[in-house]
Amino acid sequence: MLLVTQYLQLVAGFSPLVAGLWMGPPALAMVAAGIGTPLLARHVRPGFVVAGALALSVFGYLMLTWLKNDASGLVIVVAGFSLAYLGLGTIAALGTDLVVGSAPAEKAGSASAMSETVQELGASLGIALLGSITTAVYRQTMQSRLPDGLSPEVEASVGDSLWAASAMAQRLPVGLLEDAQSSFITGFNTAAALSAATVAVLAVLAGVALRKIPTLHAAPQE
Repeated sequence: MLLVTQYLQLVAGFSPLVAGLWMGPPALAMVAAGIGTPLLARHVRPGFVVAGALALSVFGYLMLTWLKNDASGLVIVVAGFSLAYLGLGTIAALGTDLVVGSAPAEKAGSASAMSETVQELGASLGIALLGSITTAVYRQTMQSRLPDGLSPEVEASVGDSLWAASAMAQRLPVGLLEDAQSSFITGFNTAAALSAATVAVLAVLAGVALRKIPTLHAAPQE
């Protein structure tokens, strides 16, 4: 979400309002997953539902690795992020229920608290890790694209981040802002590839570790 919103505003050039509207399809995908997956889990084992939804998320992240600074970028980023959010909606709908349901009744409160804590910690670590990787790739890529003769202030801003470069767009040589946008997309692609690999591992783990959990509302097996 951090990187997609930056792409929509700093690369695609949308206002915050329009960028927010383009975040609507991913949000709807998350809502659809949150409503549909509990119903599906009545007929298909939850572990397989989670694994399948995460597999769709993997494909979404792989789509984001194809993102380029061209006319197709908007379609790719919205479609890819929507698929990624399908997995998130599935985890939000089934994850807490699976965690709490696996704990004894007297430990249900602790299990729910642990689930929420892990989700918040994971989100924070994801922002820190993926944001840092994207920034590192951006800075490394821009080092070879900075022309001679820039003032120290402009050079420091352009070499720091796309946001800083965009803030000084009027003072940049022709084509340098486009180079900064392309460098950001290179970092974006790298973060998406790492996300795809990580979620692919999680999809396999979910399918294996949760494969024996019965369908929702099914009678427990002896």
